[in-house]
Amino acid sequence: LSFMDSDFLGMVGGYEWHRKGVYVEALKGNIFPHFGVFPPTRQDYIKLLDNIKADRTQQKQSSMMEVGIGSGVLSLILLQQKKVDRVVGTDINPYAIACAKDNIQRFGFHDQVDIIKADLFPPTGATINGETNKKFDVVLFNPPWIPGDAATWLDQAVYDSDQSLLRRFLLHAQHHVNEDGHIYLLLSNLGIHLRLFQEQDVHAMFQEGNLELIEVYKTKSKAEVKRRKPVQKVEKESQLDGIANARAQEVISLYKLRRKK
Repeated sequence: LSFMDSDFLGMVGGYEWHRKGVYVEALKGNIFPHFGVFPPTRQDYIKLLDNIKADRTQQKQSSMMEVGIGSGVLSLILLQQKKVDRVVGTDINPYAIACAKDNIQRFGFHDQVDIIKADLFPPTGATINGETNKKFDVVLFNPPWIPGDAATWLDQAVYDSDQSLLRRFLLHAQHHVNEDGHIYLLLSNLGIHLRLFQEQDVHAMFQEGNLELIEVYKTKSKAEVKRRKPVQKVEKESQLDGIANARAQEVISLYKLRRKK
């Protein structure tokens, strides 16, 4: 297939996902991705959500902010599992805002979720459920995992130029979590295997953001790597082989952090 053929098939596949939905085992139901929103076709990391725990020692509803809510799949899983009671989801992608609202409505959690269009965090002074500059028991972020430029809304779910988005999140997250709350970061090490950044770069960002690492939970990616048939040696094929080899070694981590006291 030519590039245009592959691009066309991708569009067809996206339409089919939107029409039929993507089955999510953890939800026992379908998520319906919209155009411009990353579909939850990869679910090997979802088991890591079992390690997310909100503070239940006080008689109050547990709250979570999901930064970059996308299709809404992660928030829906945690709501369905009763890990959290209320969610505020943010996203800068207007297609994601509509998509998350649609899926949350389908699963019947619309009274427990507020969706805000924002670049990472709500603006200073924003009022949420009658509370100004609200802080949360849990802050969750599943950021783009490959350093690179994003040309489309869909690309923005995958590529983060110079890891600027991740750095901004880690610098400001401390201001949005309760004193005893935790920040959870879902991050693939694919960029490390592609030699685009190093593990210590991420830990340096934790320090810069006044965050203490409590625990790291990991799972191996179940991505299948297909052997390529012999082809003419061209730069593009070599790049694709490099990505395929990196995917074979990919590990997804859930970092549990808290604000330094």
